[in-house]
Amino acid sequence: MTATRSTLSPSRAKAKRQAAERRAETAARRSSQKTRSQRCILRVVERVATTRQVDWNAILSTERGCRKISGARGLAMALCAALDVPHFLIARAFSRSWASVYSAEVRCSALYHQDPAFRQEWDSHIKACSEEAAS
Repeated sequence: MTATRSTLSPSRAKAKRQAAERRAETAARRSSQKTRSQRCILRVVERVATTRQVDWNAILSTERGCRKISGARGLAMALCAALDVPHFLIARAFSRSWASVYSAEVRCSALYHQDPAFRQEWDSHIKACSEEAAS
């Protein structure tokens, strides 16, 4: 009896290896986009929390750059709500109804509770900004 072993041709093996590398690169890129988007949101959070002023252009540009994150708009809205910015201003800024403002805040809350690393970073930024604003 002879044992047979199936082997791939060199060109087929190379193609499979390249496909695996592309998949790994895509996964890494998606991961870095999320991290970059989260950092962008945190910068807006920090700016608003320290100045106690809402820069709608910064928030809107952050939202446009962060569509991959569920609730990115909600994060900005929830921040503004926490800073006692009236909801109608938030709704007007995003051209949204009251219902969608509430929905965005719910999505924000879900992201906050699902991602422990982001929650920790968010909390530490808010705490630092609040202390800086208080002094």
